[in-house]
Amino acid sequence: MINETYKNAYKEVYTILNYLNEEDYNKIPPELINAIKLNMNEEYEYEMNEDIDIYTNASRR
Repeated sequence: MINETYKNAYKEVYTILNYLNEEDYNKIPPELINAIKLNMNEEYEYEMNEDIDIYTNASRR
């Protein structure tokens, strides 16, 4: 059984992924998206700050 903290984190990741443009989203293997969906906490409410542009504010490595 997955810890509640991890399930909430999966929900956060899933929410953020849905803000990606279609081209970038499609680069993620469907199996990974499905694993995230299966393991996320559906009841956890996470709201992305839409004022933040995830493309320009991402840290560069």
